[in-house]
Amino acid sequence: MSKTTVASTGIDLSDTFAFTGTVTGTPSDMTKIATTTVSSAVNYIDFETFSTDYKFFCWHLFNISPSTNNASLNLRFKTSGSSSYRADSNSYKSARDRVYQTGGTSWTDSAGGYQGDAGTVYMGINSSGNGYAEAGKYAIVYVNDVHSTNQRKSWSSHAWGGTDNQNNHIHLSSTTYEGSGSMEAVTGVRFMMHTGNIASGSITMYGLKA
Repeated sequence: MSKTTVASTGIDLSDTFAFTGTVTGTPSDMTKIATTTVSSAVNYIDFETFSTDYKFFCWHLFNISPSTNNASLNLRFKTSGSSSYRADSNSYKSARDRVYQTGGTSWTDSAGGYQGDAGTVYMGINSSGNGYAEAGKYAIVYVNDVHSTNQRKSWSSHAWGGTDNQNNHIHLSSTTYEGSGSMEAVTGVRFMMHTGNIASGSITMYGLKA
């Protein structure tokens, strides 16, 4: 195998290079795993690749629009002891704080907690063409210790974008799954609207090393 010795002065990156083979030793503490883009309405978006190379995972959500007005984006887990996603009654316990602009110089801070058969990533939004979607809606979701078998599974989310009137808005939330199999390893994450379908948008999954 031939080798090229690089001078101490370095490499001129303005040149054109042709690479073959595999580059190893490159840091990869955050790695893109998969992207799903919705161009026609779907009931849900599932992610079911959880390599043990990563302890934590996050999802970046871009312009997810519902097909039904005022639909909230929800999340459910699938765990190792079940072939279906967990949907036990009142098994997802959520806490959230939402701050949104109600006028030119006024904001409202609304905090609360609730439970249900899914947890909330962010609250009700209008479908495309109804204000909120035109202002954009984005979120980052974190799930920690997905492979552990000695603690309940939870996630946190940070969502932002416009309100129905395209004013400023931020939504912070956290959900813990406390139903059957809550100590089991996570084998799937499902994004879905609490009513209707996901009309459009994209979600990218990343793996994070501890």
